[in-house]
Amino acid sequence: MEWQQTLGDSYVKLKTVMIIARTIMNQPKPSTAPQDTQSAHGSGFSWLLKAKIAGGAIAILVISGGAGYGIGRWQNQQLIRQQAEAHETEREALTTELAAMATRSQLIEVRLLLLTSVDALEQRNFGAANTHLRRASETLDPIESSLDPQELAALKQELATLEINYTVNPAEQRNILINLSDRLEALIPEI
Repeated sequence: MEWQQTLGDSYVKLKTVMIIARTIMNQPKPSTAPQDTQSAHGSGFSWLLKAKIAGGAIAILVISGGAGYGIGRWQNQQLIRQQAEAHETEREALTTELAAMATRSQLIEVRLLLLTSVDALEQRNFGAANTHLRRASETLDPIESSLDPQELAALKQELATLEINYTVNPAEQRNILINLSDRLEALIPEI
């Protein structure tokens, strides 16, 4: 990332200036008994000027390094924020998709129970057919979303009131169950 490169470059520059400043500072000071006052004053002034220049350079490098670090950190925070927003959007989409899949699964389960009830009816097992019909009604009851909410409400009402009774020819009851199953299949969303 850019800020790491900027920080690395600033560190190298700071290290170079520190070496130069150390070299300047380690130069011998002028002797206390100079040969003439003009040369002593010029030499001391030169050393002081060099120290001020080195200190200023160090200060500039520290400030530029800090600015580079701050800019890099700000860029990194922006990237993290963007990634967090993207992940949040993706999470919301997946949550919506998961809810749709759960509804689809429940509707398929209700349809399977209705068809199992038809099978039990064909075998003249009216008790098992009624049991599967009740389970289908109980499974359908908590479902709130489908492709057609009005049709879903009508199906819930019909399943809640439907009762399978003993009969010699169960064709009419079988047709009612198959019709309910077909209507339910129309409510199952495609994926």
